[in-house]
Amino acid sequence: LKEFPASLHILEKCKPVYRVFQGWSDDICHVRRFEDLPIAAQTYIEYIEEQCKVPVAMIGVGPERDQCIYRKNMFETASTPLVSPLSNEYI
Repeated sequence: LKEFPASLHILEKCKPVYRVFQGWSDDICHVRRFEDLPIAAQTYIEYIEEQCKVPVAMIGVGPERDQCIYRKNMFETASTPLVSPLSNEYI
């Protein structure tokens, strides 16, 4: 299957596919660059990207707001400002 089945009849015949990954015990809460993550963590993120076919832009490495690895600037602005069609205000 390439998509989640809408039919319960089809779903009940499906078998899950599991992939086991090597874990890591390193404390990563101070890591701020993808390259500094343990190799096992990098492999896991790359697998998620491959399966979802989208890049992982941000990786949380702890509970605090600053405990993130940014792989892509998600807050980049477009080359031209976006204007709301309802209010004619910049958004």
